[in-house]
Amino acid sequence: MRPFQIAAGAIPWPADRLRTGRLLATLSITAGFAWLLADRLSQIDMHETARVFASVSGRQWALALLATAVSFWAIGQNDALVQRILGHETPARPARVAGMAAVAISQTVGFGVLTGGMVRWRLLPGLTLWQAARLTLAVTIAFLSGLAVLTAMAVTVAPAPPGVAIAAGAPTVLGLAAVAVTLCLWQPGGGRWSRLCLPNARQAGLVLAFTALDALAAAAVLHMVLPAEVAPAFAAFLPAFLLAFGAGLLAGTPGGVGPFEVTLIALLPGVPPEPLFAAILAYRLVYYALPAVLGALVLARGYDARRALPDRYQPAPLPEPVAAEASRAAPWAEAGLLRQGEFGLYEDAAGTLWALAETAQAAVALCQPLNPAAGQTRVGPGRSRALRPDFAALARRARARDRVACLYKCPPRLAQQARRAGWRVLRIADEAVIDLPSFTLDGSARAGLRRKLRRAERNGVEISGPGNGARAADLARLASIAEAWARAHGGERGFSMGRFEPGYLSGQAVFLARASGRICAFASFHRGTEEWALDLMRHEPDAPDGTMQALLVAAIFAAGKARVRRLSLAAAPLCDPGAGLTLAERLPARLLRRDPAEGLRRFKAGFAPRWQPRYVAAPGWFALALAGLDIARRIHRPERPGPTHR
Repeated sequence: MRPFQIAAGAIPWPADRLRTGRLLATLSITAGFAWLLADRLSQIDMHETARVFASVSGRQWALALLATAVSFWAIGQNDALVQRILGHETPARPARVAGMAAVAISQTVGFGVLTGGMVRWRLLPGLTLWQAARLTLAVTIAFLSGLAVLTAMAVTVAPAPPGVAIAAGAPTVLGLAAVAVTLCLWQPGGGRWSRLCLPNARQAGLVLAFTALDALAAAAVLHMVLPAEVAPAFAAFLPAFLLAFGAGLLAGTPGGVGPFEVTLIALLPGVPPEPLFAAILAYRLVYYALPAVLGALVLARGYDARRALPDRYQPAPLPEPVAAEASRAAPWAEAGLLRQGEFGLYEDAAGTLWALAETAQAAVALCQPLNPAAGQTRVGPGRSRALRPDFAALARRARARDRVACLYKCPPRLAQQARRAGWRVLRIADEAVIDLPSFTLDGSARAGLRRKLRRAERNGVEISGPGNGARAADLARLASIAEAWARAHGGERGFSMGRFEPGYLSGQAVFLARASGRICAFASFHRGTEEWALDLMRHEPDAPDGTMQALLVAAIFAAGKARVRRLSLAAAPLCDPGAGLTLAERLPARLLRRDPAEGLRRFKAGFAPRWQPRYVAAPGWFALALAGLDIARRIHRPERPGPTHR
């Protein structure tokens, strides 16, 4: 249910030969069906056909016009949607107007890809002729794909027309649609998949919805102008209409004339030919001739599509100075992920600044607002009020980008605000927090930690740091350790988790562990105005026991000397199916009990941290599940970083 992005040079024939062949094929098909249609017309009483046409009531004409308007509204929406899928910068309204005019003219004139492409090129100055032709082809493929699914559903639910064996192929079409939906959810990339321009799940659903509304309204136009005494029930009429409609589109004849009539007559043998042809004539007048005239007027007048270009927020890598300043000013240190390049800045209508990233399915706001002063905004001398994020604006913005809105790893207070705004909230992790002013190695809670530190000392582990990044002489060694760690752990993680990259590491506090004078492990930390946050932990497989504990303890004491009040050991997934979890939270917790995440949580628990819940939130449960699956995919199958630091 999604258009293909055709790469230049992918078509083996020269373009002129391809166009000539298509033109000859269309003319041959038109001539063949014209002969069949002429044979049918010779057997019809034209006086009776004219009488039935004249008897169409004003109410029928009005309802047919209304259904035509609904159909073309859906056509315009679908055109704007496909433009967004292809990444065009055209504003929504001009895209809809151009789409409606292009379809109105091309479906009447015929040769849809050629005429539709020319109309769109004329009405959308921002598109090149190649882009307009590709857009027209994409819209056509999207519509035909949706029409095939709708037809398969119709012949499955409703009785197939007599003598038609098409119902046997419906399961195959629906199976292919299920595969397409899976691809839209999975969003494979790279290699041969890079030639496909797949929509996300919401876009695929919208393509099907708009196609269904378009086709159902078109069917309603013809059904409304049929005389009531001969008109079959709409459920029985719909499969025949969809098959005839598809035949006309595939043939490419002007208005589908010939294939449409011949197919419809064959599939509706119970309807007398005179009323059927009278209804088809009224249908062509309302659904083809009138829109074509209006489309021609729009084409003659032109449409200025260059005004009011929309805000095209892109979560592209920020310039290093912008990312560094935003991460330094944020009240939470993990904002340093901005420097990795997957998150961008977005300010909502309330003035709240977010770290926002777009996955295939979701617009994800990370953690909490980036505004300084811990979520407070000044309203007068000595007074301030809590900054209230505009959740509705986040949701609208995500929908405008064909995605669902999501808050990821948000703290309890923000989760509570989202819940009051009607969003669905789910606890997904706990953040391990060390309160630095009160931290000590004493006490029974850290007895295991002391044993690990003694083992590291006996093994000759030495810790150095914090460095502002790592020395150039050490980077090759750190890269080797990171590569070995990634191989042992199934690859690097990404998205909300840091990845090794020298430029990214240069903005962090880096601690090195040496055994026998050789670097065997390292850890890096985001540094904020109020806290430090653990980012990377990498070690050799044979690093001495206690090495990682020694690294983190050294960082804890260094952060205390830097006069920050807390250090975050980052979040650990929920692994205990008890601990007051809701029913929705228990399933992932049970699954993680046998996952390496349980070992990570035990490791962090050895520091006796204060556990703070972290949540994911979205406007609805389906949106929450869709965003959660997409975030998990991006974490475990990260896109390669595009760092701004080279």
